[in-house]
Amino acid sequence: MELRGVPLASVTRTQPDRAEERQRGAQSVSRLESTKSAFENEIFQVTASVKDCQYVNGPVIDAIKKTIR
Repeated sequence: MELRGVPLASVTRTQPDRAEERQRGAQSVSRLESTKSAFENEIFQVTASVKDCQYVNGPVIDAIKKTIR
């Protein structure tokens, strides 16, 4: 039997390299954690800046905290 002129006996099915998949997954998780950390740091800085403003009252800060969560 042939598949587009190639004998099926010469066609091998390749299995994905599990170690490579795990490594790519770990890299993705690492990038996501790094991004999350950067966002949390930015949110902390913005929240601190808002708290420093004397004209901003408690409800605004609470709204920001709820948005963060």
